[in-house]
Amino acid sequence: MQDATHYDVLGIPRTAGPDEIRRAFRREARRHHPDMNDGATSSRYLAIAQAYEVLSDPAERRSYDATLRTPAASRSRSPGGRSGRVFTTAPRPERDPEPVWPHPTDPMPAPAGRVHLKGPAPARWWFPVLGLALVVGALFVPDLWVQGLAVVVGAALIGVFVRRRGRLVPAVPAHEARTTRSWGEPGTGCAAGTEPLRGSPDVCRNTAQVLTAELGDIPGLRVFHGVRIPDAGVVDHVLVCGGKVAVVASRETATPSLGWWRGRISGGTTEEAPVSLDTVRRTNSALGSVNVAGWILVYGPGATVSNRGAPPYVRLQTAGRGIGEIRNWLLADNDARVVDRVLLHRLTELLVTDEDR
Repeated sequence: MQDATHYDVLGIPRTAGPDEIRRAFRREARRHHPDMNDGATSSRYLAIAQAYEVLSDPAERRSYDATLRTPAASRSRSPGGRSGRVFTTAPRPERDPEPVWPHPTDPMPAPAGRVHLKGPAPARWWFPVLGLALVVGALFVPDLWVQGLAVVVGAALIGVFVRRRGRLVPAVPAHEARTTRSWGEPGTGCAAGTEPLRGSPDVCRNTAQVLTAELGDIPGLRVFHGVRIPDAGVVDHVLVCGGKVAVVASRETATPSLGWWRGRISGGTTEEAPVSLDTVRRTNSALGSVNVAGWILVYGPGATVSNRGAPPYVRLQTAGRGIGEIRNWLLADNDARVVDRVLLHRLTELLVTDEDR
C-alpha cells in the first residue's frame, strides 16, 4: 500500500464529506485495532489514524488534496502525522492535548554573549576573622563612636557568615561550570530496548556527537550522559539550558511507522516508552523549579512517527527533526546564556557511576 492515498486507506471517495470520513475511520479503526488483532496490524492502524487526522481537518485536507494533483515524483512524503509540518501550530485541544511548544520551521539563532553563572555566594572564611578582629580591636580604641562602629561592622560580618553557612548549597565550581560542556560517558546505563525500539550504547554515543555538533553553539547549554532519575530509572541524555531541562532518549528501529497507544510506543508491537510523562514529572521533582520536556529520538531507514495520543511534554521524533525541535524549545522564552551551578551539581550527583553499571 505504498502508493495508497489517505482516501484509499479509509476506503472512501475523494468527494466524501465529514460524516462519511468519520464513519469510515470508526469502521476501519475497529477492524484493524491492535487489541483486536494481537498487535499484528498496528502499522495499518497507525496509517488509518494518520489518514483521519489529515482528512478530518479542512485545512489539512485542502493541503493534502493539492499534493495529489501534483506529479507523483514531486510529492513530498509526510514524516509525521500533520502533512510534513514540524509542529508549527497548536493542535486542537479537543483532539490532541499535546502542549503548545514554539517550534518554528527554521532554527532560532543562539543568543550572543558570555555565559552568566548562577549559584549561591559562598560565605568567605575571612568574614568571621575580620569581624572578630574589629570587635576585639574596638576594646583598645578610646573613642566611643569608633568603638561602636567597629563592633557593629564586626558583628555584621560574623552574622553574615553564620547565616550563609547554615544555608550553603553545594555547587559546581565556577571555573568548571564555565568551561565544561558535558559530563558523564555517552552510552553509560543505556538499557537495551525491545521491538519496536532497541537501545544500544552505539546509538547513545552517536546521539551525543549529534547533540554536540548541532547544539554546541548555545552558550549556556550543558549536557549530561547517563543520569539516574530517582524512581524513574536511567535516561540517556539530560540537556540543561537556563531554566529548561530536556530529557532525551535515543533508540533505533526497524519499524517504518511508530506512534502512541495509551502512553506506550506502538509499531507492530507495543512497549514502554524510554521517556514518559512520569519521567518528566520525576525529573522536575528531582531538580526543582525547572521547565522539563522529553524527547525520544529514533534512527531507522524511512522511519516515520506520529504524536497523536502522545502524553503531554513528551515527543517521539526522528533524530534529524528531533534535534531541531529540542534546539527551538530550549531557545524559546529562555535565557540560554545562564548556567545554574547548583543544578549542575545536583545532576553530577545523579550521574551513573562504575558501581551502578
